[in-house]
Amino acid sequence: MPYTKGRPLCPEEKKFLVSVKHYFDRNKAEFGSSESSVQMTADALGIGLATVNRVMATYRKDPDSLTAPPQLRGRLIIMNAMTKDGWVPEASPFKVRPT
Repeated sequence: MPYTKGRPLCPEEKKFLVSVKHYFDRNKAEFGSSESSVQMTADALGIGLATVNRVMATYRKDPDSLTAPPQLRGRLIIMNAMTKDGWVPEASPFKVRPT
């Protein structure tokens, strides 16, 4: 599973992650490993523990959430604002040097 840090998982990748986690839950004794199934899933897929835990928590709350498109994460930065009177120059987060 090619994974790029910071990129949200698509619904197919989330379903795959849940399937792998359930597989390790069912067959953990056969592997003879002392690691948790979450750790084995993260290692097998090359993703972080936090990602596995987040996807599984979302899945446990609502199994249908796997088909939802990824949500944008992070901050929203408004570069410029416009009102009915025109652009508001002080809405820019950058300081403009006088020319």
